[in-house]
Amino acid sequence: MPTPSSFIAVVGQGSTSYVQGTVGVGTSEMEAKVGSARLSNRASLAIHNISSNTVYFGPSGVTTTTGSPLEKGERYWTDDANLAIYLIAGSASNRVVIEEKN
Repeated sequence: MPTPSSFIAVVGQGSTSYVQGTVGVGTSEMEAKVGSARLSNRASLAIHNISSNTVYFGPSGVTTTTGSPLEKGERYWTDDANLAIYLIAGSASNRVVIEEKN
């Protein structure tokens, strides 16, 4: 499995921007985004759980009970990504790679 530093960004036809970053996920919900704001007109979002613990995703207010689980090494991708998706975990210091493309 590739490490975050070995990911190759391939931007599809019509895409104008691509951002990728590793972010920390803890016991308070946080929006899945790179930096301080979602990529403008975000067309796709990918989340890759590179931590050893399960991370959960869902709408605002997500909890470890209501969220969809993303186990170690799993990825989530959506092309319905101009909406807010939030992350949370049952413990601190978890890491996910976020990729956004418009």
